[in-house]
Amino acid sequence: MRKARPLIDADKVHAFLTGMFEQDLHARRVLSLANATTGVIHAASLSVHAQSRVSVPARRDRLFLISALAIALLTLLGAAGESLGFERLMKANTVKRRSYSLLRQGCHYYECIPAMKPEKLKLLLAKFADLVTAQSLFRDVFGLL
Repeated sequence: MRKARPLIDADKVHAFLTGMFEQDLHARRVLSLANATTGVIHAASLSVHAQSRVSVPARRDRLFLISALAIALLTLLGAAGESLGFERLMKANTVKRRSYSLLRQGCHYYECIPAMKPEKLKLLLAKFADLVTAQSLFRDVFGLL
């Protein structure tokens, strides 16, 4: 029986995230984020296969790419909000360390965009744009737009 090849190489994910967050996060947090990202992509793989039974590998790969980009962008949105100090509004006053992952924070900020004050939204989007343009992957992918 053949062993299925992994959808994504965990070492490549770790190298990408190390390059993205090397200055801001501890090495163990980057490793944890890489493992979580790999796990989410594998879970998405199982979900896509179970729900839609995508038989065309190219279509399945496009769905995975969209999922991976969404996760990365939401994580960057969370990092932007945290760097602006928005995270302090999401946790108890007594907690000194991060309560929510950058991905969870990004999801929260994304959900709050419609009701967010224009001043806060402008700050968040400016910082998000800075973080996105600082990443070579996103410059290459979105530079055409």
